[in-house]
Parts: sequence; structure tokens; C-alpha cells
Amino acid sequence: MKNEREIKYLKNEELKQLFSALESDNTRHAVRNKAIFYLAYYCALRVSEITYMDFAAYDPSHKQIYCRREKGSNHNTLRIIDHHVYDALNDYLKIRHSHYPASHYLFPSARGQFRQRSLRFCRQSILVDGKFRHQR
Repeated sequence: MKNEREIKYLKNEELKQLFSALESDNTRHAVRNKAIFYLAYYCALRVSEITYMDFAAYDPSHKQIYCRREKGSNHNTLRIIDHHVYDALNDYLKIRHSHYPASHYLFPSARGQFRQRSLRFCRQSILVDGKFRHQR
């Protein structure tokens, strides 16, 4: 019999805590983190799909984003009808060029490409008493 991996997901209460923490975050990367998590949740994106998403994938004038899927899934273009997601992305775009280096990636780090390890750390550092671990 094939080894079955347990699927890990956030429960409703954990999701509420996550988004509450994102809304109250005042750290240096708060705007970027909010855009990442709202988009990842809305589009059901894997860490690798967020990490390698091109800047050109987002079309704010048509409120859509092209999702290049990994692991054999079909690529697709999604309309962004949730105003939280749309607002988070546009707020991020307003500060992107002044806070992050020029890059073809939608979510570059301060050093260039946003690494998967950075996103995992960000995800793990959230939800300690409903706040980012490094938030005071």
C-alpha cells in the first residue's frame, strides 16, 4: 500500500488568526507579506508558485493574474473579484519599486528573488498569539 501523506492545511480559526495578524502587522515587509498571503490563499498557490511568479503575471487593469502551476497542474488566469486581494496587491505595487530591487519576479526579496525558505519562515513566524513572532 502506498504511503499516504497527511495533508496540512489551516483550520478556519487559524485562517482568521492569520489574516488578523496580517492586518495588524507593522513590520518592514508587512505590505508585501499581506499581498503574498492574500494572493496565495485566493489562488491556492504553492510556495514555489508564489516564489517564481513573474511581475508581468499580474494585470491590474483587468483585475486578473496568470498562475503558472507546478507539479502537472494546468496553468490558468484568474479574475480577482475579492477586493481584499485586489487592494493588497495594489498597495504592494505602490511601494514595490521603492522597497525592493528591480526584478522580473512579482515578489522579490531585498536581495532579488524571493526564496521559498523566506516564505516558509514568514508563514512559520506568524500566528504566535495572533501576531508575527517578531512583532512587539
